[in-house]
Amino acid sequence: MLIIVEGPDTGGKSFLVEALLKTLPRSVHISMLGGRTKPHEQSRMSTYELLATLNESTIVCERFHAISDRVYRQIDNGERIFTDEETCLIYRRLARRNAVVVYCRPPFARTRKHIAKGDDDQEWMDKVEANFPAIYRAYDFEMLKLHKLGVDVIHHDHTVSWSMDLLLKGLE
Repeated sequence: MLIIVEGPDTGGKSFLVEALLKTLPRSVHISMLGGRTKPHEQSRMSTYELLATLNESTIVCERFHAISDRVYRQIDNGERIFTDEETCLIYRRLARRNAVVVYCRPPFARTRKHIAKGDDDQEWMDKVEANFPAIYRAYDFEMLKLHKLGVDVIHHDHTVSWSMDLLLKGLE
C-alpha cells in the first residue's frame, strides 16, 4: 500500500507520518521533501522509482513530487518537473496501485500562523506566507483531480481530536 501525505507547509505532515509509522505494521517511510531544491531529473527519477518498487510493505511517502510540484512551482515561477500529460499518467498509475493520498489541510488561519520564522530558507517561507491562499486553492484543485482520476483522497485535520481515528478507519 502506498500512502502519500501531502498538504501545505506547516499542515502537520511530519506529525502525521510519525503517527502512521507507529500505527501501521511493516510500514516504511520515504520522504520527497526538498523537491524544489533537487535537480528536476533527480525528482523525476525518485517519483518513478517509488511507483516501480511498491511491494508488500506499507510505504508512507511524505510529499510526492508529482503533486507538490504542481502547487509550488506556481509561486516560484520555476519550470515544472512533470508536464501536464505526465502528471495525469502518474495520477492514473496511483489509482491503479490503489494509492491513498492523505491531504493534511487544517484551517487556513491556524496553518498560516505556524509558518516558521528563522527557517533555513527564510526567503522561501516568506514566499509561502505571501501566497498561502493560492497554495490552498492549488492543493484543493490537485486533490479534486486525483479524486476524479480514481485516487482515494482522505482529508485530515490534525487540529481536531477525532481526525486520526477517522483517518485510520479510512485506511483499513
